[in-house]
Amino acid sequence: MSAFCVNWVCDKLRERHHYQHHKDTATPIGKINVRTGMRHGTAVNGVLFTGNTIMKTLPYALLCALGGAIVPIQIGIISAFRHSSNASQIQATVYLYAGGLLTSVLLTYLLGDKILPPHWQKTQWWMWSMGFIGAFYLLFMFIAAPKIGAANTLVWVFLGQIFFAAALDKIGWLNMPAQALNPLKIIGLLLIFSGGVLMLFSNRSA
Repeated sequence: MSAFCVNWVCDKLRERHHYQHHKDTATPIGKINVRTGMRHGTAVNGVLFTGNTIMKTLPYALLCALGGAIVPIQIGIISAFRHSSNASQIQATVYLYAGGLLTSVLLTYLLGDKILPPHWQKTQWWMWSMGFIGAFYLLFMFIAAPKIGAANTLVWVFLGQIFFAAALDKIGWLNMPAQALNPLKIIGLLLIFSGGVLMLFSNRSA
């Protein structure tokens, strides 16, 4: 469900950005927005900013946070399931994906979509490996969580995600738009990494 929320939010943000781009490019370039102090059409890291950009995207960001909040709950439920049933990590993964499959199929029909996308014939073989890769993502979390705790597990999962995402943005791999890795981004990545190290060592000192 958390992955569904994030994917849905990303689609909505792309639609909104596309609409806002066409709307704002028709605005005179010299006009200055009193809220942001920037001229209409000013782009930062390839994103067009307007006066109400933050307010329009904030609900989607909060929805992402809600999706993220599901993950530690999910880890706790899986831990309780394994403790009660004596299931292995891979067995828990099977039941997690089975429940996710049933829920995804139900949501697909409720939202009026079909199982197969309209142009599925145009895809390449590696594009269908997302579920295969996701199984290892969950398996690694299940192995780590009992040892270092849910908070540390999610922090380091996030670290892996953000660092690899930055690398994807840098090289423009997997059809992602290439973005420069500027000094501010590097400082932000180092601060996130420092926070992850502090949280990990806080367990040892406790």
